[in-house]
Amino acid sequence: MQMTNYSKFIDEQKVYFKNNLYKPNDALWEDGFWLKTGVGSSWLLSRNKLSLRFFSTSKVKGLSNINISEEYQEFCKAMLVYSYRQANGNVSPQKLVAELLVLKRWFYSLQELTSDTHPKKLSTEILNHAYLLLKNNSNAANLPDHVGTFKRLQHIVNRPLAKVAKGIKIGRHS
Repeated sequence: MQMTNYSKFIDEQKVYFKNNLYKPNDALWEDGFWLKTGVGSSWLLSRNKLSLRFFSTSKVKGLSNINISEEYQEFCKAMLVYSYRQANGNVSPQKLVAELLVLKRWFYSLQELTSDTHPKKLSTEILNHAYLLLKNNSNAANLPDHVGTFKRLQHIVNRPLAKVAKGIKIGRHS
């Protein structure tokens, strides 16, 4: 994993979240889940009772419930904010939920194969293991969507993260 500037990536997404997305009554960056009201937030509208729960793998089909480390939660939040930014703010909560489920599968595989759950330890072996767990616990008709999500996230983590800010449109009308 090319996470040469991992801390810079996390910090950049956190600053973007706090300066551009967060509004009073929204979940804080530090919170264990976002969209906690069931009606969305100022930056991520939802008509469903979706939530982005970062603290455990509960409700992920085929995985036992384990707690997710604070460090990995930060990584998940940064990845979702980055995904939001890549889409220039035009992203559905469902897409972010799907991405979070993939990130949780990666965490589970990290825990199962290495017991070192730092995101820098993600590897092809970890991602393949996570995919096999998904494949064994999913409807075959849904696999193409899951593969697309896996590839999109894998592309992000395989980039040298020193250049994440280049090419991202900050405002909706940029």
